[in-house]
Order: sequence, then C-alpha cells, then structure tokens
Amino acid sequence: FWRVFKNTIVINLMQIIIGFPIPIIFAIFLNELWSNKFKKVVQTVSYLPHFISWVVAASIIVTMLSPSSGLINKAIEAMGGEPVYFLAKQEYFRMIIVLTAVWKELGMQSVYYIAALASIDTELYEAAKIDGAGKIKQAIHVTLPGLLPIISILLILKIGQMVTIGFEQIFLLYNPLVYDVGDVISTYTYRLGIEQTQYSL
Repeated sequence: FWRVFKNTIVINLMQIIIGFPIPIIFAIFLNELWSNKFKKVVQTVSYLPHFISWVVAASIIVTMLSPSSGLINKAIEAMGGEPVYFLAKQEYFRMIIVLTAVWKELGMQSVYYIAALASIDTELYEAAKIDGAGKIKQAIHVTLPGLLPIISILLILKIGQMVTIGFEQIFLLYNPLVYDVGDVISTYTYRLGIEQTQYSL
C-alpha cells in the first residue's frame, strides 16, 4: 500500500510541477500569434487528442515507443544508438505518464487560460507599451497577473485531487516490470480487488 500511495503522490506531483505550467505557457504563446487563421489551426490541432479515448491514445503511444518498429527508436537507431524499451524501464515510465497526459489534455486545459486572456483589458497592454515594456515584460506584468485568479483556482483543484489519478492511462501503459514505480492506488485496487477477487479491498 505505501508503495502505491507513494507512486500516486509522486506522479501527481510531477504532473503539477511539469504539466500544470505548460498549458499556461501555451495559452500565452497562442495569444501572441499574429495570424488568426494560424492560431485557429494550432488551437484545433491541440484540442484533438482530448477527444481520443485513452485506449486509442495508449495504442498510439505504445506503437511510437515500440523497441522494434517505433518512430522514436527508429530515430535513436538512425543516430547510432541502441533501441530502448521505454515502457519497460522504470526510470522512464513516470515521465512517459506525465508527458502523455500533458499531450492529451494540453489543448483543453489551455481553454481556461485563453478565456481569461480575452478578459484582460487591452488598455493595460497599451499603457505598458507606452511605458516601454516589450512582449516579455507585458507577459510578466500584465498577462500573468490577469491569469493569476484562474491559475490559483485550477491549482487548488489539482492539489485537491492528489490521491486520485487517471486509472485508464496507467492501466493501459504499465506492465509488471514497472509496477514498482507505476502502480497507483486505482490500478493496485483493481488488480487485487477485481482480478484476484479480494473484494474486501
């Protein structure tokens, strides 16, 4: 239990530290795009993975990371390296979980921030320009303070879900070789409670 509890907390912390800021940065960059058509294309492409089920997403990820025919291992081999079975290596598994979750939910999570950016008064940007602020200073002194209320709310909600984690993603990607680092409360309970009929769990 303590192993799976620790894994649940560690993966959630990694998702907060790595995964939480990425949609914010993405929304700010998207807001700065000059072409509305290009912005819409980027937004649409970033939303698409959210609508794919984890079964389909996991099959794409497993195929991409395959040691024999995966795109990533083909690139490693092309650069003179040895193929790596990423999903069977404990040192890579947690990062794969975090990065694939970010990839799948990036577009949908950035919607909140894009909506908040639309509510920031444009006069604040004009005042910052008059004061000599460039794009980076505008982002730091106008955009981020404007996003702070929604960032705070979403961060509190994310922290409130620390002991829950998506069952499907881990269940579809893990295997016995990575149980030590990838087994979380939900998968452990399913394996022992349902598969081994220990219903008391």
